[in-house]
Amino acid sequence: MAIRMLRAEMEKLMGTGYNGGKKLKFTDPEVCKNFLCGLCACDMFDNTKFETPKCTKVHNDELKANFEEAVARGEKYDFQKDFYYYLEGLVKECEQYKRSQLRKVEETNAVNITVDAINQASEVEQCAELATEIGEKLAEAERLGEAGEIDKSMELMRIVEDLKKKKGALEEKLKANDPQIKKLRVCDVCGSFLNIFDNDRRLADHSSGKLHAGRLKIATIFKELQEKDQKEREERRKRERETRDSEKRRNYRDSHNKKTHRRSRSRSRSRHRDHAEPGYRKEKSSIRSPTRPRDRRRSRS
Repeated sequence: MAIRMLRAEMEKLMGTGYNGGKKLKFTDPEVCKNFLCGLCACDMFDNTKFETPKCTKVHNDELKANFEEAVARGEKYDFQKDFYYYLEGLVKECEQYKRSQLRKVEETNAVNITVDAINQASEVEQCAELATEIGEKLAEAERLGEAGEIDKSMELMRIVEDLKKKKGALEEKLKANDPQIKKLRVCDVCGSFLNIFDNDRRLADHSSGKLHAGRLKIATIFKELQEKDQKEREERRKRERETRDSEKRRNYRDSHNKKTHRRSRSRSRSRHRDHAEPGYRKEKSSIRSPTRPRDRRRSRS
């Protein structure tokens, strides 16, 4: 943290991109390429169980803007592919953690499961989904309110009230029946334990927390990159098909032109043979050429 603060102070004095007296470019090895491409997870999970050592490379907004301008011009860099695999590893790590959390919940709640509990499992799932939606919309409403977008924030709060009524009705039904069903659930974004009866404040705090927000950001960027990569592959395959079709058409035209040329030559040879018939030669040879003046003088003498 002290290194990052000292670097920020030096940037204020010397200008952005400063690093030990050197004006950096975004391609320099001192610059964090993950930060340029979208995010560096080293600083995302401070004070959580997933906290990692601080990134020692330069995080600079001006260099990031320069990189984005280069990408907009069509430039591509090898570290963009490295970033894709970096995110893929983080997503797989989160999926493994969620699976382990789900196993713990199933083991905890696997005792004395009644038939009624199994029949009401769908209602528990509905309650969990409503709880997640309420928490996310509350966090978004707070963000909009802080940004000054009061109308949008109030609209979200009205939606939250409707969702809370639905969730409350389901909770009352579940509490009245009191089946021995699992009360714990696993957040499908970050893998944290949640209770289906958590209040709205707890859900909102969870949705805006570092772990949930960080995991959501990672998953969102990775999905965008996957969609972009899929689109580029489809466009590349389309271009390859068009190239193959163009070559086929060109080959067909060349073959057709050769056949036409051969037929034309064949017809030309046929016409030549017709004009060269023996009768024609004989008739042509029997025609006497006109006598030249010198020959006539010789005959008179």
